[in-house]
Amino acid sequence: MAFMSPAEMATFLAIAKEDRLCIAFQMLLGTGLRVGELLALRWDDVDLDKKIIDLRLSAVRVRNDDEAVVDGNNYKVILQEANRKDHQRLIPLNSHLIKALQRWKVYQDYDRQLAGDQYVETGFVVTTSKGTAVMQRNLTRKFHQLLAKANLPLYSLFSIRKTFAVHLLEMDVRPEVIQELMGIDSLDYFMEKYGGVSQRLKVNAVEKIGIAING
Repeated sequence: MAFMSPAEMATFLAIAKEDRLCIAFQMLLGTGLRVGELLALRWDDVDLDKKIIDLRLSAVRVRNDDEAVVDGNNYKVILQEANRKDHQRLIPLNSHLIKALQRWKVYQDYDRQLAGDQYVETGFVVTTSKGTAVMQRNLTRKFHQLLAKANLPLYSLFSIRKTFAVHLLEMDVRPEVIQELMGIDSLDYFMEKYGGVSQRLKVNAVEKIGIAING
């Protein structure tokens, strides 16, 4: 799975900041949340004062078996328990995300006033202008539109999670810390899926050995 370079991340966010769903991409890049976890995240799970997320639910798209299929949609979204190691997954929020979430809350209040009676109080963090949950396919479409606008490669939405992991590894964050943040039970699985050696990791390695040898 490909991942974005730091320069590409900066370019992408510079374009995305003009879009109302920028908060979704800021959260994915800044927390390592799974897409389903982000889309199921509620304000009740976020403590802005303590700067932490207590992750509880994940959004999952499943086949709609109801007899009455709405708008020809053969799928629906359900909420289920998030993947939680030892039933505890607390994710710290950095100061940049705290400010972004505070601004987003104000923006949601504006959406609420503008929509009036049509606004739906779902309690989700990432919402449409009417307060309803954002569908994964729509977030993917928006991601690709913004990538094209920024003249960047057409990355998968799931590549954001690898981007989070690889760049923390490049900053010498211990793998077990990243594994815990991402809610992955096995360190071996984390290293197999996300620990592929990037060019930057190799450059850092030879720079360190050079310093060690030459002082």
